[in-house]
Amino acid sequence: MLSDLITAIQKQRPANIERYISDLILNQKIYPQFMNNFTTVVAKDSKNEIRILVSPDYVSIGEDLDYLRVCLIPKTAQEIADGMDSILPPYHCIDLIWKQAKVQLNPSPYSPKKGEPARTSFAASIKHNEKIQNQLKNQQDFHLGDLVAGHKKDIVLTNKLTGTHNVAIYGWHKKNGEPIQGLNAIDHGNFYSDYSHGTRLIKNLCLVNGISENIIKVLGEPELAELLLGVKVKLEFLRY
Repeated sequence: MLSDLITAIQKQRPANIERYISDLILNQKIYPQFMNNFTTVVAKDSKNEIRILVSPDYVSIGEDLDYLRVCLIPKTAQEIADGMDSILPPYHCIDLIWKQAKVQLNPSPYSPKKGEPARTSFAASIKHNEKIQNQLKNQQDFHLGDLVAGHKKDIVLTNKLTGTHNVAIYGWHKKNGEPIQGLNAIDHGNFYSDYSHGTRLIKNLCLVNGISENIIKVLGEPELAELLLGVKVKLEFLRY
């Protein structure tokens, strides 16, 4: 049960929590099985079409009917992406994902009052997860495995990180499609995470004009990469 997992995590030393969570996911496979149902998101122009496969929600622990989205530093997020044959999303992909999501949730910021858990604490991620789950309960057309967006900021890839030791965050789209969090690659080091961060995965293999390709190769070809980056360049920063 999720409550048992949470209790076990809370017993860990703070420095060991992310290692423990990574082991739960990669080695013990204790994560909701609907997360294996990667969803197709399409990017195209008049010449090319790219179909990527994205995780339906953010990396979580637990089981299908009782799960917790975990907030991770980039190193741990990258480790989990590697273990699940995936990459972390280039930031423009977050716009594509939000536009094509079946369920677009409202952002629900958490502002701790005196005596409440800090934004960077595991306890804050639990409180925020409860707010998200309450929103989902009110989505009449929601089914497990549907593509859900709008409820977290994403850990993203961007060339703005080249030569830095930072994390880039983007997203938390409002209903009008505007992100609360513009691309931010300067404010936080790569050791930082808080309750609002989520880890979305994109599979290594994608379809380019119907042909299977490695997404890293695609991101290295400016004309194709433009569909996933929003600008005609190749992505230099590929991993944390």
